[in-house]
Amino acid sequence: MPVSLRRWFWVPAVVLTLGCPGNPTEANSAGSIGSSATTGTVDTSSITAGSGSAETQGTGGDTEDPPDSCGDSVLDQGEECDLGSENGNGGPCRDTCQQNVCGDAYHGPGEACDDGNGVDGDGCNSNCAPASCGDGVLDRDLGEQCDDENLVDADGCSSTCQLPVCGDMMLSGSEDCEFGVPIRIGCSDLNMMFDAGELQCTGDCHFSTSACSDCGDGNLGGAEQCDGADLDNETCTTLGYGGGELTCDQRTCELDATGCTTCGNGTIDGEDACDGGDLDGQTCESLGQGPGALACSAVCVFDLSDCSNCGNGGVDRGEDCDGAMLPQSQCSQLPEGYDQGALSCSGCQYGTANCCFDDLGDGCSDDDECCGALDCDAESSVCCTNALGDACSSDEACCGDLNCEGNACCTIQLGDACSDDNDCCGDLNCNLGDGNVCCTDLINAECDGDANNNDTQCCGNLVCSNQDRCCLPAGASCVDGNTNDSWCCSGNCNNGSNNCA
Repeated sequence: MPVSLRRWFWVPAVVLTLGCPGNPTEANSAGSIGSSATTGTVDTSSITAGSGSAETQGTGGDTEDPPDSCGDSVLDQGEECDLGSENGNGGPCRDTCQQNVCGDAYHGPGEACDDGNGVDGDGCNSNCAPASCGDGVLDRDLGEQCDDENLVDADGCSSTCQLPVCGDMMLSGSEDCEFGVPIRIGCSDLNMMFDAGELQCTGDCHFSTSACSDCGDGNLGGAEQCDGADLDNETCTTLGYGGGELTCDQRTCELDATGCTTCGNGTIDGEDACDGGDLDGQTCESLGQGPGALACSAVCVFDLSDCSNCGNGGVDRGEDCDGAMLPQSQCSQLPEGYDQGALSCSGCQYGTANCCFDDLGDGCSDDDECCGALDCDAESSVCCTNALGDACSSDEACCGDLNCEGNACCTIQLGDACSDDNDCCGDLNCNLGDGNVCCTDLINAECDGDANNNDTQCCGNLVCSNQDRCCLPAGASCVDGNTNDSWCCSGNCNNGSNNCA
C-alpha cells in the first residue's frame, strides 16, 4: 500500500459564510486552516495522490457526497484539495475537498461576501467584494444614481454617487452657477454689451443679467446709481446735503455730489458759521451786539438784523428805548392798559415798575400793580378795595370778605367795624353807640359767644348766649301776643311777669 505524504497548511483568519438566496449556506468549520492564497485555492502540489476511486465534486453549491477518502489529508482522485481535519466551508478547502472560490456561495478566505451568482449591483459584486460608492458598479439597492469609480465631486457624478441637481451647491454639468458657489466672472466677461454690474444666479442655476448695466445709454439699470439725466429721484438734500446740484458721472454711472453744499442741513460743517437753528452757541451779545434775537441766514452766516445796539442813545431795531430816549413816557401809552405811572428804560426795554391800574376789577399779578389803596385780590387776581362804602359793580371789586351791595362794598361779618348800616351787608345793622360794629337783630341768629364784646354782634337789647345765639337777657319782655320761651337766653318766658326768667 502506498504511503501517503501529508502536508498541513495554516491560514491566519476564518471568515463567516454569507448565505444568499438559491445557494446552500454551511457553517464555517472551526479552527484555523493553513493557506496563504486570497482566492481560496489550496496548493495541492505536495499532497500525495491516494488510491481508489472517488466521485468528482462540483463547485457553486454541489450537493454530491464527498468520496470516502475526503478528509484523510490525502489528495485522491476527484479531490481538488484535502486538508484533513482542517477542511471546512469557511476555509480554503471545503468539506467536499473542493477549493473555496469566489462565486461558490461559500464565504471563503479573502472574500468579503459571496452570494454565488457572479452578478454586480446586487449588494455583493462578482469579485466577492461588497458594493460601495466609487467601485465603478452602479448599485441601485444602495440608492446610487451613478458610479464613476471615484469619490470626486463636480465631474458628473458626486462623491455620494448622485447625479448633479441645481441647488446641491456643487457646480457641474450644464449649470452656469450654483448657490453658495462664488461667481468668478462679471457682466462684462459674459457679454461685451455690458460694462458694469454683477451676474446673478437664477433658480435653475443659470446666469441672470438683471443686475448688469450699460453705463451711458441713458437708462437706469443694474447696479447703476444714475445714468445720464436719470438720477433715480435723488437730490443733494435727499443725500443729506443742504442744497446744490447733484449730477451723474457718465463714466461710472455713480452719483456725483461735488456740486452739493452742506449749508442747510442743520449741522455746522465746512465753511458754515451757523446752519439753521444751530448758532454754535453764539448770541447777539457774544458777537458784540446789544440784546436781540440772533439768526442764521440762508447762506449759513449770522443774521444780526434782530440784534440791537443798546446804549448808543438811539432806538434801534428790537429796542423800546435807549437811555433817556423814550418814545413813550407814560404807562397809559402802553397796550397793557395801565392807568397811572411813568415809564422807565432798562436794557433798552420799557420798565413798568411805576405803572398801576386804578380801576376796581382790573387784572393784576400783585398789589404793586393796583394804584393807591387798592389791593390785588389773591383769588381773583383783580384790583379790589378794602374800604367799606367804596363804589363797586361786582363782588370782585371788594376784597376779602366784602361784598358789593347797592353798588357799594359792605361786610358780611358780624363784629366788623362800621360807620352806618350801609357798611353791613344784608340783614346786618351797624350797632352805633354800642361798639360801632355790624350786628344782627334777629333772635336766635348765630353769634360768636366766645369773642370779646360778643354782645355787640347782637343788636339792641339782644345778647350773645353761651350757645352762640342772639337772645333776650333775664328781665326782658318776651311777649308778642304769645309768650315765647325760645326768645329768652334762659329758655323760660315767665307767664306771670311776661319777662324772661
